[in-house]
Amino acid sequence: MEAAQLTVHDLSFAEVHDCITIAELLTDEAMGLRAATAADSHNSMAMLVSREGETLTSLLKRLDRAIGRCYETDEPADEINPL
Repeated sequence: MEAAQLTVHDLSFAEVHDCITIAELLTDEAMGLRAATAADSHNSMAMLVSREGETLTSLLKRLDRAIGRCYETDEPADEINPL
């Protein structure tokens, strides 16, 4: 991003992957990108955006609850693409 003279604030979307889950989460957090998503083999189950002051642990706990609700109601949680 530095070579392109961009900052994280110039982005509207970023898909970041790393071979080790914790490395990906730490990279996302360091860049200020705080969202958590979950999908099964066919559909998105939850897409959550971190709330002001929310820790990564709290965000992941909310994601876990959203996954459970999706299994119960068959309705995904989507905070990234609100209607």
